[in-house]
Amino acid sequence: MALNFPSSPTLNDFHEENGRRWQWNGTAWQRIPDPGAPGAQGAQGDQGAQGAQGAQGAQGAQGAQGAASTVAGPQGAQGNDGAQGAQGNDGAQGAQGNDGAQGAQGNDGAQGAQGNDGAQGAQGDVGAQGAQGAQGNDGGGGAQGAQGATGSQGAQGADGAQGADGNFGGATFDYTFSTTTTDSDPGTGTLRFNNAALGSATQMFIDDQDDNGTDIQTFLRTIDDSTSTIKGHFRVSNRLNADDFAIFTIDGSITEATGYFKVPCTRLSGATSFSNSEDIIVTFARTGDKGDTGVGGAQGAQGADGAQGAQGAQGDVGAQGAQGDVGAQGAQGAQGAQGAQGNDGADSTVAGPQGAQGAQGDVGAQGAQGAQGADGADGGDGATGAQGAQGAQGNDGAFGGATFDYTFSTLVTDSDPGQGVIRASEATFSGALTFYIDDQDDNGTDIQVFLRTVDDSTSTNKGHIRIANRINAADFSIFEITGSVTEATGYFKIPVNYLSGATSFSNSEDIVISFARTGDQGVGGGTGAQGAQGAQGAQGAQGDVGAQGAQGAQGNDGADSTVAGPQGAQGNDGAQGAQGADGGGGATGAQGAQGNVGAQGAQGDQGAQGAQGADGAQGSNYSRTEYNYTATAGQTTFAATYTDGTDIDIFVNGVRLTPDEYTATSGTNVVLDVGANVGDIIDILAFVSGGPAGAQGAQGSSQASTQFLTIGVRVGVAETVAVNTGTLTVVGRSGNVNVSV
Repeated sequence: MALNFPSSPTLNDFHEENGRRWQWNGTAWQRIPDPGAPGAQGAQGDQGAQGAQGAQGAQGAQGAQGAASTVAGPQGAQGNDGAQGAQGNDGAQGAQGNDGAQGAQGNDGAQGAQGNDGAQGAQGDVGAQGAQGAQGNDGGGGAQGAQGATGSQGAQGADGAQGADGNFGGATFDYTFSTTTTDSDPGTGTLRFNNAALGSATQMFIDDQDDNGTDIQTFLRTIDDSTSTIKGHFRVSNRLNADDFAIFTIDGSITEATGYFKVPCTRLSGATSFSNSEDIIVTFARTGDKGDTGVGGAQGAQGADGAQGAQGAQGDVGAQGAQGDVGAQGAQGAQGAQGAQGNDGADSTVAGPQGAQGAQGDVGAQGAQGAQGADGADGGDGATGAQGAQGAQGNDGAFGGATFDYTFSTLVTDSDPGQGVIRASEATFSGALTFYIDDQDDNGTDIQVFLRTVDDSTSTNKGHIRIANRINAADFSIFEITGSVTEATGYFKIPVNYLSGATSFSNSEDIVISFARTGDQGVGGGTGAQGAQGAQGAQGAQGDVGAQGAQGAQGNDGADSTVAGPQGAQGNDGAQGAQGADGGGGATGAQGAQGNVGAQGAQGDQGAQGAQGADGAQGSNYSRTEYNYTATAGQTTFAATYTDGTDIDIFVNGVRLTPDEYTATSGTNVVLDVGANVGDIIDILAFVSGGPAGAQGAQGSSQASTQFLTIGVRVGVAETVAVNTGTLTVVGRSGNVNVSV
């Protein structure tokens, strides 16, 4: 039964409930043990015979107290039970109980699903040969010379030098190379490696900003987010000589340091060093998230060599193609026959569009030497034209991926922007969430199928978009595609998140837009092995004091003592004991001996009122013994001395056991029904009652013929009896006094 203690007690406050009392010791409510039941009141002795009526004598002086009788009177009949004693004082606060036993370990949680990381994709085939660089512009014509005589047909001019290869596809940034190998911030626009020999380098240290002040932090974080083992590639090359380059893999997680990044790398091919302060460009190509291994396609048939076409006018610089993975070296093809020299076509007056790059054919077998043509008649030498000015260096290639030619619109309306037009949902890219792009680019190329392929990616991040000025590749912005692409009538809506670069373009600006699709998400791996069991949790905090247990049943009365103990002197008050279990009733004291009937005395004068007899000595108090043990595994038996099994309390880790959870009959030990655990704290409180009640005091002498009443009052430990004329008072008791007559 729960107890209702006061919520804000004061030191030494008492609380009584269900017949029990507690005292607040400043930190806890401490129960006050109940005193044992007192012995029964002896029966009143027989009244002496009535003496003869004598003459009224003068009042005599009060006689001295008669000597105690030396002969015990017969045993009197059992007296009625005395009144219930007052509640005893609360005992002192018991020591804090030991910590409770460790709770059983919880069940293991369900095995979590294995994270993604599909199998490594197979290496792709060798990429197609990059398109030949565009022919340089013709030099300005010299002044018209005088018409010379027609000369003979001159020999065919030698082929012009092949244009330089375009740079590695991807996002390109302008940096300066440092030969220092220290792991520290290399400074704005500078990169360096941790080894002077690039073949032995394992890390590249690159500043957060390139030579142009472009911050590349967001872009490098996007590369680091790739779930593939090889997170991408980068190519370092001389800014003016694309043949002077080195290619590396990014083979681990990128580390952000203060002001720079540490990129783990392995050199694949190319240059083994660059000079200090060399002007370089670094191009990054991110690996898509690891996807399923695709089925290898069949080898395509070798295409026939096409006839030599007429020389077209210089076309616009095409967008840089995406860097293909390095494929295996193909077998050397047979040398093809030399084709006949075609006639020079007339100069085109309109620049034709750049044709798509065809797959490179195998090298044909060496053709037979053609017959020497007849010499033509010598013509007069024409005037030599002026040397043409050297053409400007071409722009860096655009972002790797599929590239399309578009025109930018600053409108933000969600509608078809018109053929070849793209626009954003916000005027400033950093706040843009959607691009609206027409189904066809400026050249009439329909990109619907390609955009559907991008949307089919099963990855959360479906790819990236790079928008750049068509002539100035350094003026660009990069976005990630954050969700599903929506098809509308005549245009697509592409959800995006701005990563870096320019924050806007001007209206009608000629731009190129490049898409890099993210690979499909890899299939989930198998279930991982069961993790090791976690370490045992820390010991829980001390629990709150439990509710007061229900009051135990009234113990049986002890057997009657056969020997009356002597009346003990009043002992000093003992120290307040810890709360104990209710003690059983003490053994009932022996009935005092009945006094002999006195002889019939002569009727005397009315004697004076006899003096009140002295109070009997206080009986002895209960004593309490405490036994404390730390249990071994399965231990059930613990030593303790006690009088009766109902006079003990047993606690296991501070929790009180009920009598049906142990056996206490031997008087020397207790036996638990269930074995204890290792380290359990066992506390046993044993109570021993006081000695038997003192002998019944002898009856006082009779005086004259006055009849006397013997009044039995059951007096508590803290009570005394006072008798005044006609009144009996129990000092220290409130309420009624039960009087037995």
